Amino acid sequence: MQALSGSSCIRRSRSWISPLFRRRTLTGALISAVLCQLIYSPITLCAPLYLQNVLGASAMTAGFLLAILPLSTAIASPLSGRLADRFEASKVSGFGVIAIALAIGFYSRLHANASFTAAAVVLALLGAGIGVFTPANQKVAFASVTQQDFGLLAAMLSSFGTAAGTVGTTITVALMESDGGARLWSAPETLARAQQFAFACLLPLGLLAIVIAFCVRSTRPALKK
Repeated sequence: MQALSGSSCIRRSRSWISPLFRRRTLTGALISAVLCQLIYSPITLCAPLYLQNVLGASAMTAGFLLAILPLSTAIASPLSGRLADRFEASKVSGFGVIAIALAIGFYSRLHANASFTAAAVVLALLGAGIGVFTPANQKVAFASVTQQDFGLLAAMLSSFGTAAGTVGTTITVALMESDGGARLWSAPETLARAQQFAFACLLPLGLLAIVIAFCVRSTRPALKK
């Protein structure tokens, strides 16, 4: 009975989700969100290690520098929401992805002798990119479905984002360990070089996200009668 009940639930889930993925606008918005989460989520793991173990920042200094990222996101998000209401949301989203990709590219160039200022600028750019991308991309996604699908779409955005962030962090650690080897966590120069290698490998995903974001156009589906 449990097996039959489980298979019935799976069939119902497929009947709800499959039609959504036939909408190119929604699929593009979801793919862009997943790719962005893949490339920027590892920063939350790597940046504290880089600031303290490589650049020699104290715990307080590292905390202040790391706070720049969410602060930039908080400042940029309302501006992005307003712009997405007035202009093509997909284009606003695309500019956010560009900022994210640029930040990842710059982060992949940070070396063992980089300054705190350089790290702060990169984190600020990344935070602003996330703040611009997220509200606009969510508007694109929600505008492509009817109100009865809002709950399901919210769950998809949340679960896909969490999964992508976890996968991205796992991939980044694997790339860093493949490059740094046994000295990864003991030699600051090795950690810096391995971090450069890992984020350089992730950067093409950001470029792909840019293409997808600018190819998506906001649409409003017809209401079902």
